[in-house]
Amino acid sequence: MQSSDLTKKFVPLLLIALISLLISMISLLVSPDIGQSIVLATCLWLLPNLWYRWRGTKHSGSDDADLLAKDFYSAVVGRFVLSMMLLAALLLKVEDLQYWSFFTVWFLLLILQPLVFIKVDK
Repeated sequence: MQSSDLTKKFVPLLLIALISLLISMISLLVSPDIGQSIVLATCLWLLPNLWYRWRGTKHSGSDDADLLAKDFYSAVVGRFVLSMMLLAALLLKVEDLQYWSFFTVWFLLLILQPLVFIKVDK
């Protein structure tokens, strides 16, 4: 796999995560609970998407349609299962979670992701 492929696959995700983490560091000065919620929302968004990008494009250069479909299906299902497991764990285990900031940041990251990848692909 060439470095340009890696750049298109992972750098936009990491750039969005870096910006979100910088915002969380600033918000830590205002309220530690809000900063923690933003960091957790970023992790909840980033980990399943890294899994999806790694698993879904593992054999992207292959001509075997069955292999590509299997990889894509396992990536989508894995991202969904990982997202729901992480969300359930966070909601059950984190006591001081600020739900408003957590879900706002998580939904904004979900909306921002396709826009960044469209911009990178141009």
